[in-house]
Amino acid sequence: MALLIRVARQQQKLHLDHPPADAVHHRTYRLFIQLLEQTFATEHQLQYYAKRLGYSQSAISRACVSAEGRSAKSVISARILLEAKRLLAHSDASVASVAHQLGFSEPTNFVKFFRKGAGLTPARFRQSMSGKAAPS
Repeated sequence: MALLIRVARQQQKLHLDHPPADAVHHRTYRLFIQLLEQTFATEHQLQYYAKRLGYSQSAISRACVSAEGRSAKSVISARILLEAKRLLAHSDASVASVAHQLGFSEPTNFVKFFRKGAGLTPARFRQSMSGKAAPS
């Protein structure tokens, strides 16, 4: 019994010194998501997040794939798209204003981004949420 207790203690010590890869990925993912929530409206590049967190871009992507099954770039885009949908559905702000709030330099870049992610233009999305006809 004493031998088993010693082995169990040694195993526990090894796990504390070298956490499993899943634990490392989880920590990296959690830190990335926390920073993303603070800065997604102004920072759209994975390079920014990697530099701020002190991880490589590939380490952040591996953590995202482990946690969500998609790359870090996809996670960033999905968060921006979610906020864009929220703003379009629950505010009267113009598409240009929403684009500006989300850090896009030009409304046309935002429209292209939104169409690629949502499958329709911001105006059509807003129309589908309100049931009103979109402006021509």
